[in-house]
Amino acid sequence: MTNGDEIPKTKTVKRTVKRGEFPIWVWALLAAMFIVAAVGYLGFAWGQQGTQIATGGNTPSGPAGPAPTETQKIGTTSFDRLVGGWRTDKDLNQYMKNFKEIPDSKSRMTIYTPDELLVAGGKGTNMEISIFAGEALVKMGYKNVTRTYFCFTPNGKEYCSDYPNTVTYADKDGNNYFMLIKSPDFPIYSMGKSTIPVDPIPFIEADLGGKVSRTDYHVENFK
Repeated sequence: MTNGDEIPKTKTVKRTVKRGEFPIWVWALLAAMFIVAAVGYLGFAWGQQGTQIATGGNTPSGPAGPAPTETQKIGTTSFDRLVGGWRTDKDLNQYMKNFKEIPDSKSRMTIYTPDELLVAGGKGTNMEISIFAGEALVKMGYKNVTRTYFCFTPNGKEYCSDYPNTVTYADKDGNNYFMLIKSPDFPIYSMGKSTIPVDPIPFIEADLGGKVSRTDYHVENFK
């Protein structure tokens, strides 16, 4: 019995936490950490996917990147492999339209081979481009392939410092052509059908608008 002035004593209950059992605040903290980690991972993964799409990606479902231009393709393969995929002089001409003719360099003592011209991005001298064309035509099976260079005189003035070049050749049916090594188009001219090599000088003179000096006219045969 207690009187009204006495306060009942409270009973303290001691609870022992068993091994493997955590208070509820620990579980809440772990859950919060898991949520933060999951959000961080999803954000990283989304960023990676966005980068792949922007650059074309490597996955089949991702959009392809922009196709390389012809100029960019130059130098990505060997000369033999490149020419092996061509069938006619038109294939050669279309590819060479990406070449850029540059002046002879006094600082460069060597002449680019066809492979070196490709590595240089198609930038070469008149001579180097004509050698490229001649060797390509031989590999494609054309006959009577020659490179010619010369002095010519338009309007009474002779130009010899930078010889123009042409490449002459004939197809299997005996049709003769010459390609003027003159960027950006490197035009091809027909010289008619013949069983023997055709003299290109009259055709060259008609195109250049001047006389070709036969004294300075040189011919090199491609084998």
